[in-house]
Amino acid sequence: MRFLLLFLLISCSTFGQLQPILWQVKSDTIQKWNYHFGDEFTSSKLDNEKWFDTYAWGGLLADKRIYSAPEMVVPNEGFITLKADTTSEWRIFPEWMINKEATKKAGVEVKDNAIQLKYLNSCIWSRQSFKYGYFECRCKAPSGKGLWPAFWIFGQNNKDEIDIMEMKGERANDVHVDVHVPNKSNIVRGFLGIKKSWGGWIKMNHKITDEWAVFSAVWEPGSVTYYVNGVPVSQFNGDFATPMNVVANLANAVDNGPFNPGPDETTIFPNEFLVDYIRVWKSKDVPAVSSKNIFDENKIIGTGNLKETKIKRKVKVIYDKKRFKNEEGFVSLIPLNSNHYQIQLNGGKLSGIIIKVIDASNKTVLESKPTAQYSLLNLSQLKRGAYKIELQYNNKTQSIPINL
Repeated sequence: MRFLLLFLLISCSTFGQLQPILWQVKSDTIQKWNYHFGDEFTSSKLDNEKWFDTYAWGGLLADKRIYSAPEMVVPNEGFITLKADTTSEWRIFPEWMINKEATKKAGVEVKDNAIQLKYLNSCIWSRQSFKYGYFECRCKAPSGKGLWPAFWIFGQNNKDEIDIMEMKGERANDVHVDVHVPNKSNIVRGFLGIKKSWGGWIKMNHKITDEWAVFSAVWEPGSVTYYVNGVPVSQFNGDFATPMNVVANLANAVDNGPFNPGPDETTIFPNEFLVDYIRVWKSKDVPAVSSKNIFDENKIIGTGNLKETKIKRKVKVIYDKKRFKNEEGFVSLIPLNSNHYQIQLNGGKLSGIIIKVIDASNKTVLESKPTAQYSLLNLSQLKRGAYKIELQYNNKTQSIPINL
């Protein structure tokens, strides 16, 4: 079961060459994004040309007895399953992966470079890096004390980081956003003018663990804007020095460590973090990348109503109400085959969207008024020829050519 995607703006220079398009809809503008990179995880194997199956630094936290193991990344022909489990196995590691000073301090025994592990978890890390764009992940985060799923991008200087989503299994309605920068540009003034690092927990109006949700961010020069199900939840004003790799992982916290508490006897193991898709979009001045054969029409799920996601508790230091007032949501159109497309609405203010197919004589030959989060646009009954697909919203229009 899965959703295949977004409302398409398709550029087509020759028959059959269709590209996914995403529109970011605001009350005063519509911005087009071109598909640049992504994975729908429809294969039975992880695409090793796109991903590493563990962290770039090896994935071993020797002092915590935690290892991100490649075998915990399990493709499932429609999802990637990132697993976490307990273990008591002894495993041998290369010497460079073992921080002997940290293991000695923690009292962890090391025998001929072997460590008795306590937890196995998982990660995928993109081989390609990106600077600026719209980054999104549709996923289902697990519930359970101590479980720590995340979707983030990490700089090639090993210092810059944008945490688009971090969650804890015991905090069903909460998402954490953050940035890490080496120059302290993330320091802001909070309550009573006290200096603090930018970032924090945001409480949503409904449960987001064990539920499918889309977590995303627009990274552009000078700012990062974060979204949950197309709804803006925070904004960081600042920039980052280097391109970043895309990461999705399932970790577990430890007591008295970052994002504590760790698991306890109530936590269910094995457990899993399901990722439906990861996509990177670039602005209209960057050429679209071919998406041939990446979408599978047999992997469509659901046409339910758009869930009304709202922030239940705003964090003033990271929430810019004035800036967000124009944000309406995202509309995307994805080619399933040569004549069928999936429309996805992602956002809280998208009632009134109209999608028209207009022929060369400027006559509307097909019109759709989607209200469900996912719906189909079927062009199979149209004659071959030149058309345009037009998005209409709030007296604004944007169109793209298509050849059938």
